[in-house]
Order: sequence, then structure tokens, then C-alpha cells
Amino acid sequence: MVETILPLSETPKRNQYHDGDQSGEYHGGGTANTPSNKNRSTRARRHDAGRKYARSDISSFDTDDDSKGRTRNHVLLGLTIAGTASSILTTIFSIFHVDVFLHVYELPLSSYGRGSFIFAIINTVNDLVGAWIVDHASATTISRADMVGVSGCIFAICFLTPFFRWKSQPGARLWQDTFHFVISMSLYDTLYSFTSILIGSIVTDDHTMSDKQRVQFLASGKLVTMVASFLVARIGLSFFDIDSSMFDFRVFLVVMATTAALLFLSGQTLISGTPFPFIQWFWKKRRRPSRQKHSSDIGTRKLQWQKVARDFWKHKNFHSWIVMEMLLEAQVTFSSFFLKTFVDKLVFEQGYSRETCDWFLSIARPITQTTTLFAYIPIRKFGYPRLYSILFISNFVLAVSMISFAGPGSTGSIIFFLIVYPAITRAVQSSGFHLAMADMVLEMKRMHALEGRMAEPSLAGLFMGTNALFCKPMESVFPMIAASALESSTSSDRSLFYLLVLPPFVCSIIQYAAWSQYSLTPTRTANMRSELKLLKQEHHDSTD
Repeated sequence: MVETILPLSETPKRNQYHDGDQSGEYHGGGTANTPSNKNRSTRARRHDAGRKYARSDISSFDTDDDSKGRTRNHVLLGLTIAGTASSILTTIFSIFHVDVFLHVYELPLSSYGRGSFIFAIINTVNDLVGAWIVDHASATTISRADMVGVSGCIFAICFLTPFFRWKSQPGARLWQDTFHFVISMSLYDTLYSFTSILIGSIVTDDHTMSDKQRVQFLASGKLVTMVASFLVARIGLSFFDIDSSMFDFRVFLVVMATTAALLFLSGQTLISGTPFPFIQWFWKKRRRPSRQKHSSDIGTRKLQWQKVARDFWKHKNFHSWIVMEMLLEAQVTFSSFFLKTFVDKLVFEQGYSRETCDWFLSIARPITQTTTLFAYIPIRKFGYPRLYSILFISNFVLAVSMISFAGPGSTGSIIFFLIVYPAITRAVQSSGFHLAMADMVLEMKRMHALEGRMAEPSLAGLFMGTNALFCKPMESVFPMIAASALESSTSSDRSLFYLLVLPPFVCSIIQYAAWSQYSLTPTRTANMRSELKLLKQEHHDSTD
């Protein structure tokens, strides 16, 4: 599958000024102890200080210089396995966690709304800090790729926390359930985001991959996760029962968390040659005697928040992206978290069987992932920017049609909308996200190169972290609105209907206006990639 995506002949050799992380060794040409070579090796040692164990880029894995025989395709396969493990956990979580808190634990809607607000604040801060840690660590100490396994295992543990209710004293159940909701949701989402940033930034920071290669890699990963998502959703629904003790369901959750942890470690083994590179790095660092760093080491490799903030402020395309993505994230999260509620209230209670509704919930995610696979076809031909524009127009037309011609009792129209709207919205977001991130990271690197900042650390992780800084709070906006509307409404079916159709109507108008300012077309990014390569080569030649 993944092994055929990127043949080794297409993997260029890294040089001293390659995108992202350095190998920690300088390959200078010639061994004569001349003043020129002596100065060059000194510059290289300063430039790569503290990077002996950092090899985070996909392109840094080459059979010519890797004693374990790992290639770029090994790394891509490892990332696909890790992505599958993450998909297993997120599929189960998105289907069941709302039902567990609202119907099994009977958490009041008002407490759910307040908890969602607190959770949004905590996770916004955590995501940004996590992204900073990823980029800072990859620039100074350990590579991103070596943290995938340990991060995934902790993620698998945190995934379990919402589904095991805390024991409480009589009279304290309400506030303890609310506190449990906030803590468990924060733990889950923090580790989910951290792991996603790790995996995503490894791909987005490698600019030796062409758009075609990146699309092929992402599409192959979607195919695997589609099958895994369907299986775990169908099995999970067969174990879940609101009226039971949930013992069987919790056993299923533990088995899935263990399976995901083993998949993360398997992926880490393919990436690094060992399942525990983070632990090996930690003990090596403790045993290694400390050495004094040159002041230029610190100045060139450490992230400086003032520079980072200024760089993002100047990045106009990122501004357009953020406005669009904030609303898109709010829509996708709400439709995913409340899908079972919509199906139970607007489909099941209208006369459809429980078995039919369970099958619908099981195939909802695979339908989305199948749509994502098909979305890569127009992306390869026209580029993702045009596909986003088509999405916003389509969602507007769908929403207007539902508001004009349907209502809470229009079960057939509601089923059609529940299939089409979440599928196309999530598909475009999923297929376009990493492609857009890679292009914006590329534009940032070009900005650094034009300013002569060739040794600047990569900001691939911080792009995702800054994205989360703005988008994470939006995940809680619609759930809070829904909790308030349902609590005060006398007709829950009518309220749910409008909660289903109004978000795409309002959001698509704003999204289309913001996205029209985005200028990173396929032609422009191809030119930027060539320009960046030329700038780096000129800089390399000038230092020789």
C-alpha cells in the first residue's frame, strides 16, 4: 500500500540547509584541514548543535545512511499505522461520549454546557503549549518522529477516562460528574491534539514531497482508517446499552485502547527501528555529561515567541484560513458529537427501527471516509482551494432547501441531509487540512529565506497549534447553544431540526467570503517550492 507511494529514487539527499530538521552530521566535501574547511565545519557544528539524535523529517530516512535499513516508505507506513490507531479511538469517542454523559450519567444539559465552556478554555491553552513543545523539542533535542509511540500510548489511556465514572458521595454526584466531564474531556482532547500535531507536522514539514506524493499518502491512509472505523463502530454499538451496567462495553473499550497502543508502538518501530526511542533518548541524555553550548547555538535554534507571533501576523493566507477553519471545525465537531442525538430524536422516534438506526450510525464514518477518498480526485486536478469553495456553495444550497421545504417530521429529507452534509463537509476538511498546512508552512519558510533566516526552526507544529488556539473554542460554541436551546425549548424536535440546518446556512456565507482571499493555488505553491530550493542553494554556495 504505502510502500509503493514514494520510490526511493525520488527521495533527494539532504543537505545542510534542508527544510526542517538536520541529521546532526555535516557532510562538507573534502577532508583537508584548510582554514576554509575548518570554518565550514565550525559553522555546521554550531548550526546542528544539540541535534545528534534528532531525525524527524521523512526525508532523513535513507537506506544509504541508516544502519537499520529504514526508508521513507517505512516511515510513511509507520505513520499510517499510527493514524489508524488514532482513528479507532476517535471513532468510538465521537459516537458514544455524549450519550454516556447525558443519558448514562444523566448529566444535566446546563452542566454539560458550562463544562464545555471550561473544557474549551483549557484545551485551547494545552494545544498551543503542546505545539510549542513539539517544535521546540524538534529544534533542540529530540525529533518529532521519536515521540509518536509514547504520545499514542498516553492518548490510549486518556481515551478511557470519560467512560469510567468516578465514585461519589451522596449529594455530590452532580458536581463530581461535571468535574469528571471537564477533566476527562481535557485529557482526551489534549493527547489527541498532541498526537495529531506530531503525526501531521512530520508530513507537512517535508517539502521534498510533491503535491501528488502527499495526496497519494493521505488517500492511502484514509482507505485503511475507513475499514477500521466501520468495524469498531459496528462492534461498539452491539455492546453499548444505556440500561445495562456497561460492563461489557467497558471491556470492549479497554480492548480497543490496548489494540490502539500496540498499533502506535508498531508504527513507532517502523519509523525509528525501536518501539521506545523516546525512552532510549531520555536515558542517553541523563548519562551523557553536559556540555557548554555556544551562544549562537541558542540564538539560532530556540524558538522565540516574539518572532513567531510576528511571523504569523504577517501571514495573510493563514488569516483567511483561520476564519474559514474556525467555522468548519465548529460544524464538523457539532454534527459528529450530536449525530446519535439527531438520529435518535429525528429518525428513531419517528418510527424507524433501532437496528436501522444503529446501521446508519455504523456506516456514517465510512461514508465520510469514502467521500474523502473521492475528494482527492478533484484535488489532484483542480487543487484543494477550489474544492473548499464548491463545498461552501453546496452547504448553502442544502441548508436553504431544508429550511424552505422540510421540517422536523420530514424524516426522509433529514436522513438525506444527515448523510450528505456531514460527509462532504468532513471529507473536504479532512482531505484539505494537511495539504493547506504544508502550503502555509512552505510559504512561511519562503518568508524566512527571503529575510535571510535560513537557520530558523520549523514552525510546522505551531501552525497546527495556532490553528487549534482559534478553532478549539469554536468546538464548544454549538454544543453550548444546543444545550441552552434544548433546555428552554418546549419542542425538542423542532429545536434539533434548526440546530441541524442553521449552522451550515450561516457559516457557509462567512466561509465563502473569507476563503476568497486565500491565494495559495497549486501553481503558486509549485513556484514557491522551486524558489525556496534556489534560495537555499544560493545560501549554501555563499557559505562555502
